[in-house]
Amino acid sequence: MKGVLRWVVAVVVILHGMIHFLGAVKGFGWADVNQLKDPIGPAMGAVWLAAGALAVVAGVLLARRVRWWWIVGAVAAVASQAVIFTSWNDARVGSVANVVLLAAVVYGFAAQGPASFRAKYRRQVKTALKAPPDGVVTEVDLATLPPAVATYVRSSAGKP
Repeated sequence: MKGVLRWVVAVVVILHGMIHFLGAVKGFGWADVNQLKDPIGPAMGAVWLAAGALAVVAGVLLARRVRWWWIVGAVAAVASQAVIFTSWNDARVGSVANVVLLAAVVYGFAAQGPASFRAKYRRQVKTALKAPPDGVVTEVDLATLPPAVATYVRSSAGKP
């Protein structure tokens, strides 16, 4: 993502994750959260906490331009939506943030995922940079090159 849009999405995802912490606060009984009317027990409080932590981590990774952030973001979106379904009447608005996160995850996968052009380029560079070929470049090697390139290689080696 480019510049400002990346930061906007990162902030939305981090704030969304922090809002999930309200479910954990209510679930663990640390405070009375009047905005959440549906009951949340300690086990679900732990899930709310995990979903919030995943979203915050995904947002931070996105902000820091970590290439694989979209993996954490995908898990965060699924976990977040799962806990939102458990308190749908109170938390359904959070689905909007999950749609934003999911759109960014799809973009991240397309741009950085294993099928992306960047990944293909990295694989090709890695293959090309493996140990150099043994021996000297031969005429057989030059036969596959364009004539001008083959002539240049010959002249750089001191051969006509």
